[in-house]
Amino acid sequence: MIRFAHITDTHFAVSSNVRAGEYLDDLIEKFDWVIDWCNKNKAILIHSGDFFDKPSAPDIVKSRVIASLRRLETECYCIPGNHDRLWGSDERIDRTSLNLLRAAGLVHVLLPGDLIEFDDCVLTCNRPLPPLGKPQVVLYHGFLNQEDGMNTFMFQDVINNDSTIILLGHDHVEYELVTHRNATFYRPGSFARGIRNESADRIPQLLDIKVNIMDDNPFTVVSTPIEVAKQVELLFKAKIEHIKKSEVSYDTLIQEINKQTSESLSLESALKMVTTEEVTSYIMSLI
Repeated sequence: MIRFAHITDTHFAVSSNVRAGEYLDDLIEKFDWVIDWCNKNKAILIHSGDFFDKPSAPDIVKSRVIASLRRLETECYCIPGNHDRLWGSDERIDRTSLNLLRAAGLVHVLLPGDLIEFDDCVLTCNRPLPPLGKPQVVLYHGFLNQEDGMNTFMFQDVINNDSTIILLGHDHVEYELVTHRNATFYRPGSFARGIRNESADRIPQLLDIKVNIMDDNPFTVVSTPIEVAKQVELLFKAKIEHIKKSEVSYDTLIQEINKQTSESLSLESALKMVTTEEVTSYIMSLI
């Protein structure tokens, strides 16, 4: 039996425009939890792309990630996501921050054509999926049946008869399982919640994957919450849900501004003319 821990879309970066607190500290705390889980359970870490938020991450980001990965007692396999690539191409992967992790011996970077063979399965990122006579664990960074160039996985890419699980990144939203022929698609959602929308109202998951070639169904997959991840209400900066229109007309506003000198009209005073006290206070708190 072999065991994997799967995450995707970590998007390591210094900061986020919408997140409260220290974005990088939060990500590293979760990543360290994942690494501790892997060490405890002797699981290989696998990642479906967008390791970094940009192809060339700042030194502070790389140093923090490297320090965490050095604690990993197993192996880490990752594929490039669109945020990891320079100009959307794997040809320049040697110039990226992801390649630095590879060169340091901390991450194995899988590219199209690569096959990693274990006793119980094959790990790959190929598309389409050829028959290999063995269970396949597939890492792919792309939407399912939704065209986005190279970041697309279509049902017709499943041409094998091997038991297969396909672990998709790129789409940050968590979805229910989808099956097609012999393959099951897992879309667990992003490790990083960097966008303030309904998809962020969840706790990121680690997929605990056990593979035993001797079983009729070789895969056992359990979704495990990352325990140190923050609740969504603590995650983002204050959001004004309902912004009311001011009762002041544009004509009245212009007249009021014309009465003021540039020295006497403050930004706060101008805001109060056109919106609520709540919105004014929120905007002033950002300055």
